[in-house]
Amino acid sequence: MNDLKNIAFFVCPNGLGHLRRSIAIIKNIIKIKNVKVKLFVSKSKKNSCLIDFFKRLPRTEICFFYLPHPAYDKNEYEYSEVIKNLKPLLKDIDVLISDNLIYPLSALDIQNKFCIAQFFWHDLLILDKLSKNNREIVDFEIASLERNKFVIYGSNLFSMPAVSNHKLFKPVELFENPLFRKPLKVKKRKGVLITDGTTKFSRDYLNKITPDIIEISLNYGLDVFISPRLSNKNNFHKVHKFDYTSKDFSKILVGICRPGLGIISDLLYSGAIPIPCFSEVNAEMEFNKEQINKLFGFESSKNINFHLETAIKNFANLQIVSRNIKFIGGYQIKDDLMKRINVK
Repeated sequence: MNDLKNIAFFVCPNGLGHLRRSIAIIKNIIKIKNVKVKLFVSKSKKNSCLIDFFKRLPRTEICFFYLPHPAYDKNEYEYSEVIKNLKPLLKDIDVLISDNLIYPLSALDIQNKFCIAQFFWHDLLILDKLSKNNREIVDFEIASLERNKFVIYGSNLFSMPAVSNHKLFKPVELFENPLFRKPLKVKKRKGVLITDGTTKFSRDYLNKITPDIIEISLNYGLDVFISPRLSNKNNFHKVHKFDYTSKDFSKILVGICRPGLGIISDLLYSGAIPIPCFSEVNAEMEFNKEQINKLFGFESSKNINFHLETAIKNFANLQIVSRNIKFIGGYQIKDDLMKRINVK
């Protein structure tokens, strides 16, 4: 019962949300005394703060290893070679956990395998347009989901139907940002955030609508905070650069954002109201937008400016929704995992 379990944890390298979530989970898993965690993650300047945080956690080690996927990397890879290169790094591993990628779970033939996902990458792709290599790995992942019996942990609010309808889906609450302390209690918030996330998608669209958002916000006597990537490019006036710390999030009433789960979670955790804004065709973004609209009673047919003014005028009532959302997903996965891998 008390044998040490070695866990390999694979992280999707697309953006920062996957790593944030993974570390939030690992921070809880290592509370189990009889586990060690080896994190497989790509090396990047963008994730340096999270990596530094992870390195301070006990009974952990890090392996910098890039995990490609056709959904975010259009280069050609021999995925069989990627998997082959993983195997020597998994000596003595007892448990595999993968955030949003299916194929790394095939690197070892062991019983204890788990996936973290609120969508599957292949559901966001046009399969007929993929190259032979890329189509093969996608087909392999689809077949693995049908064939293998690994549990899939996913958000009870933002998991797309392909995930939530899976026979081994285990819903959990959202995850707090491991770099954040508890939300600050601010008597009066005066900030509107405009953020493009860490990917380039929708950035041009946000640049285009930002002047209108600034004007509306200033008319209500609010401060405007903006992603450095937007302000550096456009030199917008009367705005503050946003630094994505918990202190800056505590100033925000409303966040105009491309609705990836990471930024949605940070806004909700800090008590702000997310308003989705994106231009590309993306099933995940569309689903998250609809879920936010349902949560806050926004009308899908209305534009960004309408939702912004609605959120500003009704912030006190809408914030109750944010405050009622729980961020205990990491605890829930830790407790469930303990039972499944037989440790305490």
